[in-house]
This record gives sequence, structure tokens and C-alpha cells, in this order.
Amino acid sequence: KKEFPNIGKFDVIINCAGVSKIDICEKLNNKVDYINFLSSHDIMNEYSNDDTQLINISSSHVFDGSKERFNVSEARNPLNYYGYTKIKLEDITLNYKGSIVRAPKIVDNYFPRFADWYEKLRNNEQIIAASDLKVSLIHVNEFCELIKEIIKYGERGIEQISSNRSISYYDLAKNLAKNFEFNYDLIKPFKINEKTNNLYGENCSLHQTRIASLVNKKSNLEIFDNLKLN
Repeated sequence: KKEFPNIGKFDVIINCAGVSKIDICEKLNNKVDYINFLSSHDIMNEYSNDDTQLINISSSHVFDGSKERFNVSEARNPLNYYGYTKIKLEDITLNYKGSIVRAPKIVDNYFPRFADWYEKLRNNEQIIAASDLKVSLIHVNEFCELIKEIIKYGERGIEQISSNRSISYYDLAKNLAKNFEFNYDLIKPFKINEKTNNLYGENCSLHQTRIASLVNKKSNLEIFDNLKLN
């Protein structure tokens, strides 16, 4: 059993811990299990009382990506072990009458992958970007606003936040080249599922729940174009 410091009980617990790299989750199941879902059970036992609100972060990877957008109540069908751990986390959280926030890709103004693209294209270096993997971007500011609203109104259950549609990494890279007048020919597409034995669903957008739709109204390109890449 893990040792926890004796710091009392909490009104709200927001658990942001998690291993999200798909390849690591596939290789290190046992280690990932504790970080991604078993620890949440231990944390609740240690630091919660009957009124504590638990908020855990889940992912669009609980779905198989076979359609453009997924509703809260649709059947979960993950293609990878990461998605499986998020299902386990959701079940534990709901058993404690907590809150789950499902989100696709959360980014800040200096998101490393996009900053790396910018630097390479600026230096006339080639980049590769997946053409068969779409992303739905959520800025961390909107994500935090949703968390604040969940706490404010004492919401329980599942919330979903998402952009209104998915866009491929390849198309995002081309948009970056267009914005900064870089050479399009430096961007090469590749099929990620040919390299990973189909561990990724094509789509990752979610139908936003009511509270999320109030705090998040930005499209993928609105978010992407406002990142500080240079």
C-alpha cells in the first residue's frame, strides 16, 4: 500500500495524474494501471469524506473513433490500453459519485509538438504528420473554466468538452505552413495506424455537454492559430 501524508480531508479532489502516451501504456500495463486508475481509489479512501467532490480527467480514447462525434451515453470501445485504463478510472469515479471530464487533446500556448513543427519548418527541415489521425483541440484555459463550473454547481457524472469537429495532424501542419508562409513541400503525411497496429481511432470529437458548451466555443483552427509558436 502506498504511503500518503496525513493532511486531512478535502472538499474537492481534482486528480490530473495519468500516463497518456499510447506506446508506453501498451508496454507497461502494470505500472500504468496504478497511475491511471488504481491510485484514484487510494486517494479517495485517504482524503475524502461523504461530501467530497472527486473530479477525474478522462479521454476520447474510451471510444473507438469510428464516427465523427460521440455522445456521453454511447458504448465505450477503446482501441488501446490507455483507453481501457480511462474506462476503469471512469467506473471508479462514478462509483464514488464523482465527476468525469472527457476531453480530447488539451493544449496550452506553447504546446511542444506544434512548437517543434514551427522550428523545423522555419529552418527548412522536413516534418511528418499523421494523415489518418484526427485531433480535437481544447485550450487549457477553457478546460479549467469547465472544472471551475463543475465545482461551482456541484456537478456529478460525466461532462464532455470538445471542438466541433476533428482535423488531421497533417492538415494542421499545412495550416501552420500557410500562416507563416513556410514551404508546404516540407510536410510529409504518414499513416500512424500502419505503424501501430490500429491503436488509434480516426476521430476524437465529442458532443459537448451543457456546461462545456457554455465555456468552450472555439474551433480547432481558432485555437491552433492563436498558439504562441514563434
